[in-house]
Amino acid sequence: MDLNLAAVVFMGGFVLAIIAAALVLAFRSAGAMLTISGRPAPEPAGRRDEILLGSETDALGTPSGRVQAVLVQPATLEIQALAVSRGAGLLEDQFVPADAILAADGQTVYLAETWTPAAPEEAAGAVPLRHGAVVLSADRKRLGNLQVVCFDRESKVVTALAVAGRRGGNGLRLVPVERVRRAGPNRIVTAVRTAEWATLQPYASDRTIRQAVLDQLAAEPVLKPFLPSLGVDVRDQQVRLRGYVSERAQAERAAQLAAAVPGVLQVDQQMVSDDDLARAVGQAIGQDPATVGARVQVRSRFGRVEIGGSAPHPQTVRAIEDVAIRVPGVQAVHNLTMVRAGSQS
Repeated sequence: MDLNLAAVVFMGGFVLAIIAAALVLAFRSAGAMLTISGRPAPEPAGRRDEILLGSETDALGTPSGRVQAVLVQPATLEIQALAVSRGAGLLEDQFVPADAILAADGQTVYLAETWTPAAPEEAAGAVPLRHGAVVLSADRKRLGNLQVVCFDRESKVVTALAVAGRRGGNGLRLVPVERVRRAGPNRIVTAVRTAEWATLQPYASDRTIRQAVLDQLAAEPVLKPFLPSLGVDVRDQQVRLRGYVSERAQAERAAQLAAAVPGVLQVDQQMVSDDDLARAVGQAIGQDPATVGARVQVRSRFGRVEIGGSAPHPQTVRAIEDVAIRVPGVQAVHNLTMVRAGSQS
């Protein structure tokens, strides 16, 4: 009995030792933290792109896997590779080199047609930024969870992390990469104080913002007739509105709607109203030496200008069209101006 009991105790201790060792290894693997540069990211050389962790990768319209992690060199902040799962997670992750990334719009990562997978050792020393990693404040309180990695398209340098607040209503906010101190697979420690959270820049992808702005414009009755002529461009959460409306008040209303979309930082209103364009063309004709003697009426519709009236000479009539087409916003000119009776030819 004593020998049996001793054997049981020995085997039990052996099993516990194995479990403890496994837990230690797992803890070290999951909690390994690397110090991030801490220096400001260099001035962007291109536009900001956004990798939604867990999103699909796409090569020429064909889905090729889901992004599990973005591997970043801590000293340079450059993306080294993407860890992409294949076969619904049943196959081993594939490492996509950074130079294979063509673009990322916050929903899909677009890859080159052909590329050579990176070997695992090529990513040695890189920090894996994973979906859902807990983001901690400077006082070690939880700010939220990592959702998106923002980077400069040209240099592939990470510029910011988009973090989902720990309360559902807090939305996503951007943590500049220079405020990240240490990072690992499951934890990211920042220099952001808990009280600063609400002051961080709100985040939304440019693609999401553009669609939201278009939806707002389409829902506004006064703007519906002009939707075919309107354009919405978004870059780094800044919106540019272009196109044509009848009145300046309609352009101002469009700008108000765009500015109210969550995540929009700035609206550049470059829309042209028919009233303003007609007035500008009339002023240009009245002030140009080649057309100063003309008496005209100008109407405008979506950048197409119609000019009627009279001019003292045939050359003045021809000059009217040249002056009008140079006015910013004019797309085409229909010149109906006539030479005044009794004028010299």
